[in-house]
Amino acid sequence: MHCHGGIDNQTGAPPRGLRGELLESQLAVGAHTTHLEGSYVADGFACSECHNVPTRLTDPGHWEVDSLAEITWGPLAGSGSLWDRPTRECRTVYCHGSFSGGYTNNFPVWTAPAQAVCGSCHDDGSNPSVLSGHHEKHVFEEHIECYQCHAATVNAGLSIINKSVHVDGTKTVSFASGQGTFQNGRCSNIGCHDSEDW
Repeated sequence: MHCHGGIDNQTGAPPRGLRGELLESQLAVGAHTTHLEGSYVADGFACSECHNVPTRLTDPGHWEVDSLAEITWGPLAGSGSLWDRPTRECRTVYCHGSFSGGYTNNFPVWTAPAQAVCGSCHDDGSNPSVLSGHHEKHVFEEHIECYQCHAATVNAGLSIINKSVHVDGTKTVSFASGQGTFQNGRCSNIGCHDSEDW
């Protein structure tokens, strides 16, 4: 790319920052590569989820004297998302737990590596009372594991098996038994019980 990027990937995003920054610990670089190329928990995201993407070099808001990238949240991240520059934290971002049943106080630090671990955005089965719907009843009382209702997303070892349906804005329910449906918040024909509202 002409001004920045092109080292880890060809998207145009850092690293390299406009002032020559190359390290993840530097604000201009941070976690750009992980967000664009993806990780073991999610596919990569479009630049437009965090920035207004110009069509031309001279578009307003792109070429500024301070060379600081403006943050404008996209539909997946959510309009209520916040960027705290002094602490280098993203706050109330859907991608990091700001959803029903998620850890809304999970504020990842942009320049700190390897923060996306199981249980950082939502419960991993050890404290299901914080999850939405009837998770607590199913996990604690019935001993149903995550993969039994989310078989298209996670396996029995809690490893993400399909990144395209994880962190995509939709709660994907797919039963490991191969039968049953989940539609409009209602489980039907699953073998465990009759139709029930979640």
